[in-house]
Amino acid sequence: MIVHHSSIDDYKFVKNVRRSTACVFSLKNNSWKCIEDSRYECQLFVLGTLLNGDIHWVLEHQGGDCVIAAFDLVEERFKDLPLPDALTNFGVLSTGVLDGRLCVEEIICCEVNYTTVSLGVRTSRW
Repeated sequence: MIVHHSSIDDYKFVKNVRRSTACVFSLKNNSWKCIEDSRYECQLFVLGTLLNGDIHWVLEHQGGDCVIAAFDLVEERFKDLPLPDALTNFGVLSTGVLDGRLCVEEIICCEVNYTTVSLGVRTSRW
């Protein structure tokens, strides 16, 4: 995913290279930087969702818990956000934006449920 971050006036390209390693290319610095975060078990094989300067994915910790992993493009580090409580029967999870807020899309047996996440306050839209 290629993203322009206005606060640092830089274009960045984020790519997953191994299970727990993401690499970031900075156009401003014309260089790659790899960030290893061994907390995550699965790969970043789906496109992330850009919101408020972070790219978001639903990832699994090595212990088995799923979280929303937010990659901060300025600090170039991951931070975890909890999944909404409404997600109890995990199907296929991905992130998106709904009404300007981060949401988690849950697909169970061809039915799509959207749950929004906003600054630690979780609300459901079913």
